[in-house]
Amino acid sequence: MKIVPERIITFLEPADGSITYDRELNAELCETLEEVCDMRLKPNIIVDMKNVDELHAEGLGQLMAMYAATVAAGGYFALCGLNANVYRYLGTTKADLIFRSYQNRDHALHTLGTS
Repeated sequence: MKIVPERIITFLEPADGSITYDRELNAELCETLEEVCDMRLKPNIIVDMKNVDELHAEGLGQLMAMYAATVAAGGYFALCGLNANVYRYLGTTKADLIFRSYQNRDHALHTLGTS
């Protein structure tokens, strides 16, 4: 997964078709949240799921941890680019009630008023 800052939004991009627990990603995310907070900005994290084919419990746990850290820092957390399998999984687990989601990056940026 790579971290891509764009305007006031930081996009996280899973690259290999799944999301799993990643110690390096957690460290990068914590560092990004600290940098944003140091600039007195609220962290705005959007995970671009366009490359994620499926989601399982471990990946959902990773997303929940990112969500909790972002919200605890006073920020906004969302997903974009969900395929039908991932969307269905989020609905089955009721996680769709927690995460905001957008069709794609452009839709997220437009909706958040940063385009």
